[in-house]
Amino acid sequence: MSLVLLFQLIYKSTWLLFVALPALLTNQPFPRGMAVFFVIWVLMLPFVIPWSTLFSR
Repeated sequence: MSLVLLFQLIYKSTWLLFVALPALLTNQPFPRGMAVFFVIWVLMLPFVIPWSTLFSR
């Protein structure tokens, strides 16, 4: 389960950096609702991921 959360953190952060941020800076259309959800999720995930379990393997 923690690997899935880690994958989500990496995937959503990458999407925000390489899709949403450039579109925002160049005033191009992008799904704002999805971007807001991803930002909230990326900010919450580090507190939800059980880091000790993840690194003990």
